[in-house]
Amino acid sequence: MGHIAAGDFSKADSVVQIGVAPRRVDIITSVSGLTFDEARQAAIVREIEGVTVPILSVSDLIRNKLAIGRPKDIADVELLKRNLKNL
Repeated sequence: MGHIAAGDFSKADSVVQIGVAPRRVDIITSVSGLTFDEARQAAIVREIEGVTVPILSVSDLIRNKLAIGRPKDIADVELLKRNLKNL
């Protein structure tokens, strides 16, 4: 893993990856299908080891994946919707 700097999080359309799959975390600085303000308003806020972290809501994740439209993303949307019904 390369060095991560604060500036990496202020660049539009960047993905900062921390860790190794399957426990990798992707920090994405912009998403398709919604604005920052929309994403921030609906974000789920959690505290992780003393750091407040906004997390994209499931409904906004679905909007994002539909906007991208790749077969993998459409399959993810179906899985997300199916799992939401089971809650």
